[in-house]
Amino acid sequence: LDQASLSLFSKEDYTTNTSAAQENRAALLSLMVDIAVMLGAPKQAAKAQMEKALDFETKIAHILIPYENRTSENMYNRYSLSRLQRSMPQFDWLGFVKAVVESKDDPSLSISSSEPIIVRTPKYFKDLMKIINSTDS
Repeated sequence: LDQASLSLFSKEDYTTNTSAAQENRAALLSLMVDIAVMLGAPKQAAKAQMEKALDFETKIAHILIPYENRTSENMYNRYSLSRLQRSMPQFDWLGFVKAVVESKDDPSLSISSSEPIIVRTPKYFKDLMKIINSTDS
């Protein structure tokens, strides 16, 4: 498991107020609103909702582990799914991994709570759970 990627090119596009970063955020917001309108949302409602979505992504940008801190020894954090669940109980990790990996077409792919998993950015996931729990769905 690793941290998410962002819609914009860099973390700084969300976390700085340079003219380029502001232009990039404005362009992303405009694209998000346009797509929502094309899918049938009223423009004002789409703008309000997409501003909240962009704010959510900005919060995520703030918790990303910087590239220079992503060394091989920092990124190899072996967990079992049950240990990960105890560490971050706000999310159904076993259910998530089962949904991604298991398939009706291949019953040999069976995931249990003892399954080993590498969590590349544990601090990111802990911070992400805080953001999710404090954000209106």
